Amino acid sequence: MAKQQSPSTITQKPSRWPFIGAAIIAALAALTTFVFTTSSPDGCPQTSPMAPPHGDLSAFRTPEFRNWSLAVLQRSVRVRTEAYDDAGPVGLDHRWDVFYEFERVLKESFPNVHHTLLLEHVNTHSLVYTWNGTVPGLKPTILMAHQDVVPVFDDSLDKWTHPPYAADFDGTYVWGRGASDDKGSLLAILEAVEILVKQGMRPRRTIILAFGFDEEISGHYSAAKIGKFLETRYGPNSVHSIIDEGGLGVIKQQGVKFALPGVIEKGMFDIKVQLNTPGGHSSMPPDHTAIGIISELAVVMESTPFQPVLTQHSPVYAYLRCTAEYAPVPAAFRGIIQWLAKHTTSSWLVQKAIFHVLGKTSATKYMVQTSQAIDLMQGGLKVNALPEQATLVANYRIDLDSTVQQTLDKVIANAKTVATKHGLGVAVNHTLDDGTVNFQQVMKPSGNGKGKRPGLGQVAGSLVVSNFGISRPVSPITPTVGSEAWETLSGTIRYVFEEFGGAIMDPTKENQYDKAVAEQGPVIVAPSLMVANTDTVHYWRLSDNIFRFAPYRYESVTANNIHTVDERIALDVHIEAAAFYYSYILNV
Repeated sequence: MAKQQSPSTITQKPSRWPFIGAAIIAALAALTTFVFTTSSPDGCPQTSPMAPPHGDLSAFRTPEFRNWSLAVLQRSVRVRTEAYDDAGPVGLDHRWDVFYEFERVLKESFPNVHHTLLLEHVNTHSLVYTWNGTVPGLKPTILMAHQDVVPVFDDSLDKWTHPPYAADFDGTYVWGRGASDDKGSLLAILEAVEILVKQGMRPRRTIILAFGFDEEISGHYSAAKIGKFLETRYGPNSVHSIIDEGGLGVIKQQGVKFALPGVIEKGMFDIKVQLNTPGGHSSMPPDHTAIGIISELAVVMESTPFQPVLTQHSPVYAYLRCTAEYAPVPAAFRGIIQWLAKHTTSSWLVQKAIFHVLGKTSATKYMVQTSQAIDLMQGGLKVNALPEQATLVANYRIDLDSTVQQTLDKVIANAKTVATKHGLGVAVNHTLDDGTVNFQQVMKPSGNGKGKRPGLGQVAGSLVVSNFGISRPVSPITPTVGSEAWETLSGTIRYVFEEFGGAIMDPTKENQYDKAVAEQGPVIVAPSLMVANTDTVHYWRLSDNIFRFAPYRYESVTANNIHTVDERIALDVHIEAAAFYYSYILNV
C-alpha cells in the first residue's frame, strides 16, 4: 500500500471565495472560530506520487511525438462518427458504416498496437483490444473510451469558429466535434500503448481497451454488448479496475490544483407526461387548453425542485473535506466541514450553509441534488383547432441519496396538484421493457375542476405519466479508503500532473522545461460525483473499482465546449493525457 503523504508545500492565500452568505458566516463565526482552529491530518489523505517502474516519459516531449499526435488527432476528428437518437441496428442502418473508416484510420495510425494486441469486434464496430500481462494471475484492467460523437446540425455551422470536422490547429487547440469527447481520450490511450510497445514494455496485468460506438445514445448497441462479452469471458467481479471518461479532470481552485475522479454516477430518468383532451374549433375554447394545462404543470414542476442532501458517505462530502484541508477557504466554511466530520447528523444551520456554498452554480448545485430539466414540449397541429394532445418530457439526474421511484413520485404529486385544479385524472403507465403494459389510474377525474368548456361540460382526460426511454439507478460507489486501486490511480495522477514537465519543449527557448515544472505544484486528489452518465453502467458487474476520469487539465469545467459549438482540446493537454495512460498501464 502506498505511503500516505500530506502535501505541506501548498501556500494558502487570502480567501476570495464569495459564496457563503454574510448572515450564515456571522451566525457560525463564533462557533467555528473558537472550536475549529486547525485541520485534521486525516481529513484528506493523499497518496505519494507514483512513478512508473522503468517508464520513460521523454518520448512524449519530443517534437516528433507532438507532430505525430497532432496528425493522428486531426485525421480522427475529420471522420464524422455521429450517433443519432433514432439509429437502427448495425447492418440495417447504414449511418453506422462510417465506423469502418474510423477503424481503418486507427489501424493505419497505430501499427504497433495492431501488430501486438488482439483486436476483437463486438457487434461489428465495437473494438476490444487485449494486451496480455506478464503476471497471468492478476485481474485485468479496462481502459474505456467511445468512438462516436454527438451530431452537428446544419443550423449551428455558422456559429463555429472553425468548421466542426476540419480539425483545424491554431497552435494551441485542435478544433472539432469529438476532439475532447471522446476521441481525445481514445487516441491518448492508443498513443500510450503504441509507445509502450515500441519501447519493448509489457504491463504486469492484462490491459483491455474497450471502445464503443454509441455512448452518446446510451450504449445499447456497443457498451452493453461489450459488458456481456467480457463477463462471459472473465466472469463477474473479474476486473481489477476500470477507467472511463468523466470526472472533472484537474482543475484549479484558489491556486490549488484538484484532481477529481468520479467514483459514483448519478442515476437517470426521463419522464413523459401526456394529456389528451377533446378537440374542437378554437372559437369555442375551454378556459384552459391541453397546452395551457401542460404548461401549468411545467411551472409547478419547476417551482418544486428537489431538495439538496449531503451525507458523510457521499464523495461530495469527501471532496469538501479536501477543499477545507488544502484550499484557502474561510475559517467558517472549514469549521462547517469539520463539524460534519464529528457528527453523524448536522443541524439545519450547518446544512443550510453548505447548500448555500454549493448552490451558487449549476456545476456544484447538482452535486447534492437531483436535477430536473424540462427539455421537450409538444402540442397542437393547427392554429384554429384546439389541441387534442399535449406532452412534456423532463430529464432527471438522480442524486445518490434518492431513487428512480422517488423521482417518479415527485412528478406524480405535481401532476395531482394540476389535475385537482382542472378536474382531471392522473395515471401512470408502467410499461415494462418487454412491452408488457401496466396502466395504473392513481387519481380519477373529479369533474369539479376549472377547465370546463361553456355548454360542453368538463374537459375530459388524465395526465398520463410514463417512462420516456431509459432509466438508470444511481451507480454503486467505488471504495477509496484503504483501496489499492484508488491509491494506484491517485499516485499516477499526482506523478503525471505534478512531475511531467509539460507536453513539449520549444527547443528555441532556454529553461522551458524547468519553468514548466516550477509552475506545476502539488495536486490534491479527491473523489467526486459524476453528474452525467457514461458507458460504465454496462460494466457494473465486472468490477467494484470504476473510475470516471478524463485526464485533462481544465481552465474551467466548460473549457473544451463538450457537446456544443467550438468543441476543442489543447494539444498539450491531449499529450499529457497520453502520458497519464502510459504511466497508469505500467503502475497498475
